[in-house]
Amino acid sequence: MLFEDKILYTRQAFENGVVDDLFRFELLGERPGWARVFLTEVGAPDCVLVTPGGMAHRALSAMRELLLNDEVACELLVPATLYPLALEEAVLERLSAAGHVCVADDGSEGGTWSAEVARRLYGPLWPTLRQPIGLVNAADSILPTALHLEREIMVQDSTIRSAVLGALS
Repeated sequence: MLFEDKILYTRQAFENGVVDDLFRFELLGERPGWARVFLTEVGAPDCVLVTPGGMAHRALSAMRELLLNDEVACELLVPATLYPLALEEAVLERLSAAGHVCVADDGSEGGTWSAEVARRLYGPLWPTLRQPIGLVNAADSILPTALHLEREIMVQDSTIRSAVLGALS
């Protein structure tokens, strides 16, 4: 079964390892692998965000705000497949180097993809974790059809930014 986030149809694809003026990307691991979005001048990031592809642009926006306004350097990891999730050595190395790990998805709290990813990460990352893995989820509510109301329920870039700042403070 194949799931695609409809928002991806409206976004431009990244090419030649360049995301924008600040961020670059590379592919990690074996096929299907992971995408890694990072700052070239930063060693170990303050936080690594893990999100599905449909949230990548919101995570990038949060990363930009965190860097420019809060001096917090983040990295983004996006798996090519949601299930089964391949926790490859290259991915675990990036996560182990981070000051904080935060997993975000659009599901409402409880039994979400992000909770399952965090559960899977705790075992291999336990020796290096400095604090619990952060989870960012949509509000526990029915999704409204009006766009302005939907924005209040769904995870936004500001939601991700607040979660990272809260964890690092």
